[in-house]
Parts: sequence; structure tokens; C-alpha cells
Amino acid sequence: MNNYFIILASGQSKRFNFKKPKQFITYRNKALFEHSLDKAIKSKLFKKIILVTNDKNQIKKKYSKDVIIIKGGKERSDSSLIALKYIKKFNPNNVLIHDAARPNFTIGLLNKLINSLKKNKASIPVISSKDSIKYKVKNQLFNLNRKNSYLTQTPQAFKFKDIYDLSINQKNIPQDEAALFIDNNLKINFIKGETLNNKITFKEDIINTKTYFGIGFDIHRLIKDKKLYLGGIKIPFHSGLKGHSDGDVILHSIIDALLGAMRKKDIGTFFPDNKNKFKILDHQKC
Repeated sequence: MNNYFIILASGQSKRFNFKKPKQFITYRNKALFEHSLDKAIKSKLFKKIILVTNDKNQIKKKYSKDVIIIKGGKERSDSSLIALKYIKKFNPNNVLIHDAARPNFTIGLLNKLINSLKKNKASIPVISSKDSIKYKVKNQLFNLNRKNSYLTQTPQAFKFKDIYDLSINQKNIPQDEAALFIDNNLKINFIKGETLNNKITFKEDIINTKTYFGIGFDIHRLIKDKKLYLGGIKIPFHSGLKGHSDGDVILHSIIDALLGAMRKKDIGTFFPDNKNKFKILDHQKC
């Protein structure tokens, strides 16, 4: 295993229009960049993980020696090249380069990319566009065939020597590392990307990312000569749970928790005659 993972987290996030760069905003209970970092660590696929940033003060957590934090450059391509130059001393075989603004990739994608490098110099995840695509040449518009169009994602995987040589000799500012291969008419292996691996660009991209939790509980009295069911399983016992239904406190609690996570009212709202009547009665007698 001689793989290295570069996370680019030094952008200014001008389009995000927030008081601090988007890579440091809280997203699903932790900083945006940490999602990529934690997955790379958890995968155990990399000797070193390089986090490229222009504001180390925003990084509060201390990581193991396998995580190295370095200062980035003005442009994305500058930061990528700085990281490639840094890891050159380790003589890496493979390198994956990733945008911190894509937190929702899976470890499975990392494995697919690395496996693809066994037979390829560059491997890029892509998805098809769901929208019609137009492009403009001067003042004339043209339709682009979606079947022949690809939306590229990161992480992008490369044989280190190839991407290093292309990066060190780049003349124009590439949009991503794959562009270096395309501009030099070099072969790229495309693999199927992940629909959820979207790039967070605008504040609207994180509006619907809240996670909701539900908590449920239920109480029924034990009475003799009734069958006892817990979690839908019949339990051998001399007593069962009193209730209009089976009185299964586990199933009822789970349903209440699910309804809570859905931001709905509790089970008693949907079955007022059956559930609430006996639940209140039981509570009064306990």
C-alpha cells in the first residue's frame, strides 16, 4: 500500500457567500472538510493524508502523524501542485486528489479508484447529467448530447509520476487534474461516480441536510393469563401486557421514534381510541 490522499481545502468560497470559507462550516455536526478526512482515515488505504488549507487556525482537532496539514496556494491548481511536490519525497505510487467541498463520497468509491489504478494511469468518477446541456459559441447556442457528456467528480486517482509531471509542466490553469490528461490527449479511465457525491458550492446546497432524531417510549401493565409479545416475538411468560392491541411496548416505542424522526405526531394521534386511551389509563395506575 503506497497510496496518498490529498484534500484541497484552501479555497476562498466566494460563491458560497458566507463569513468564513465553506470548508470550515459545520455540516452534519462537524466541519465540512472533516467528512473527507475522517473517511480517508477510516478506509486505512493511505500512508499519508495531506490536508491543504490557508487557515490552520480553523482546524481545532489534533490528528495522528499520518495526517499532514500544509499551506495551500492562490488557485486550486496551485494547492494541488504544492501538495504533489510535498509528497514527492515519500516516493508514492498512487495519489488521490479530492475537493473538501464533496463530503458525501463513500469508502467504496476509494477502493474502486485504487483498484482501477492497477491497469490505468488516471481514473475519474463520472455521472451523467440529469439536465439538458447547452453551450455557447460567440452568440450562437448549441445543444449538447447528454449521452456523450460526463460530469466529473472527485476524488480523482492517478499514478503519481504521471500527474506530477503534468502538473509541474502545466501552462494554463486547469479546472481539475483530469483536465491535464485531456489537454495532453492522454487516456483516462472513467468509472461510475456516486449521485450523492455532489459538490457544495452555494449555501442553498446545504439547506436540506439537517438530521432529525426520534425518541419513543411506551408503558403497559402486566396482567396474568395474557400472551406476552415484545418486539413482535412471543415470550413464554405467565403474564402479558394490558392494552387494546398486543401492548407490545417495543414496537410501539420504535413507531413513536420513527414518527418523531419524521417530525410527525406520536402514535396516539393516529390511533387515539386504541393507543391513548389505554396508555393514559396505564400511566394513571402505575
